[in-house]
Amino acid sequence: MEKNHNITYTFTENIYDSIVVEKDNIIINGNSHTLQGIGTGNGFSLLDRSNVTIKNVRIIQFYIGISLVHSTNNTITENTVSSNNHGIHLYQSTNSTVGKNTVTSNQGGIIVYQGSNSTKVENNTVSFNDFGIDLGMANRCTITSNNITNNTFGISVSHSSNNNIYHNNFIDNSHQVYSIDESLNTWDDDYPSGGNYWSDYAGLDMKNGSNQNQLGSDGIGDTPYIINANNQDRYPRMSYVGILDIIAPTISIISPLNGSEVKSSTLTVTWAGSDAISGISFYEIRLDGGSWISVGTNTTHIFIGLGDGTHAVEVKATDRVRLSKQSLVSFVVNTSPLFGPSYIEEVAITATIIIVALGTAMYLLKIRKKS
Repeated sequence: MEKNHNITYTFTENIYDSIVVEKDNIIINGNSHTLQGIGTGNGFSLLDRSNVTIKNVRIIQFYIGISLVHSTNNTITENTVSSNNHGIHLYQSTNSTVGKNTVTSNQGGIIVYQGSNSTKVENNTVSFNDFGIDLGMANRCTITSNNITNNTFGISVSHSSNNNIYHNNFIDNSHQVYSIDESLNTWDDDYPSGGNYWSDYAGLDMKNGSNQNQLGSDGIGDTPYIINANNQDRYPRMSYVGILDIIAPTISIISPLNGSEVKSSTLTVTWAGSDAISGISFYEIRLDGGSWISVGTNTTHIFIGLGDGTHAVEVKATDRVRLSKQSLVSFVVNTSPLFGPSYIEEVAITATIIIVALGTAMYLLKIRKKS
């Protein structure tokens, strides 16, 4: 039997609509473009689909950003999913991978629900959601290497057992774990690999060994992190797991230069930005304190119809953990042939005229005195 090969579909522009995926064995590459809704419906809908990859899309303002229903062996990776009711939602969808996504400012971040067994949730940044990661009636899942920060509930576990949850950073969530039932899960990767980093862990690290009874620190807490009566992280990590991005990106406007004069009502703004850890998610730009315009990962933007006078342009870079940095320059538009608002060339011309006039007057005065 001939093997099915994946077909790749690549975005060429932003899309303000929903997408229903109707094929298996397809790669959807957003190419850093935005899929934007109006607060209802699904950004991407997968129903009874398999071997679909959705990558590199910014998905905002839907009821569900990415919905998988009765689907299997799918991959959701490298996307930014924000400002939706639910970010990434799996329902009775098995053996899928949700990895390397930035999931922020949703009511529910990553939801693995009702029979979505054997799901891998790994290397995601999950922040500023009501529920960061939500496991509900899902078993044998692996939740690892995620940065779970500043959510109301870092992770919620309900009627879900035999899941492996380790090497995550749980930082400054109002409630690190929400669990109200008898779910039984593994919260560490044994010794010496260890468990998770918990920002509210109050234990010490003065001992080592699988029983933490030998003198000398080992980066593992000496006492377990207690989740509830049935669950504990036996080997809580004393420091961040992996590299945690806490540094805002860099951004600088290349053109126009600050204080420069522009001889046209059309302005091309160019800039450069970088983020060494999590990477740039998107840029925004605005003129004279107006509304921000999202330009994706483009590093150039054109304004037209600028009037003569002083203007200011700002560019903001936002990285994949929602840290941002802005840069601002002021410039003068001067389309008048002489004596416009900037006076850069005009001042020189005027100064020359004045010098010549004064020199001529002094010369004539000198001749007059001699005569």
